[in-house]
Amino acid sequence: MQKNLWCTELKRRKYHPSTSQEPDISALDISIIPPDKQTESNDTKMYILKQIHELPEREKEIILLRATGAMSFDEIGQLFGKNGSWARVTYYRAKQKLRKE
Repeated sequence: MQKNLWCTELKRRKYHPSTSQEPDISALDISIIPPDKQTESNDTKMYILKQIHELPEREKEIILLRATGAMSFDEIGQLFGKNGSWARVTYYRAKQKLRKE
């Protein structure tokens, strides 16, 4: 019985995907953060954006399209004339470069 429920849930998720689980940098509610933490938060955002700006153009576009939640991996792949797996791998590698910094 449990297996059938899980399979049904997986099918539902396939046809009705939920919103992106990745945090949105711009969605941070600054009004509840103390002023000293706001400065740190703004500095962190600026640092991340500078690092993204230094990536190669293709990786930069993929990171920004995905981070804003504007497009799925399949849509990004189609935009570049590739498939969704290519977009997923390129996104992952770009994130690894950012984490290295």
